[in-house]
Amino acid sequence: MAGGSVGVPAWLAPGSDRFVFIRWAGDEDARLFTYDAARRRETALLPGFTGAADPEVSADGRRLTFKRVVAGDRAGQPSIWVMDLDGKRAKASDRVEAGQT
Repeated sequence: MAGGSVGVPAWLAPGSDRFVFIRWAGDEDARLFTYDAARRRETALLPGFTGAADPEVSADGRRLTFKRVVAGDRAGQPSIWVMDLDGKRAKASDRVEAGQT
């Protein structure tokens, strides 16, 4: 893997050679990547998209969630984003205020 600080990986499936991770140069430069250990290949997800944190892979291995603070988030609390593992269809989830069900 290339240089830079990296976060804890989120494995795509149990026993998989692939995982998602974050690399950053600063708080606002955090970017999502996948890494294929068998091929030693790193791929950027959403190039140019910064500020991601805490990636988690869905149980079926097809979707990814992560946190990202965007304009309008209350008191700097991050929105939860959901996207396909190929980097497509990234969107912030609907917001639920505290106390709502």
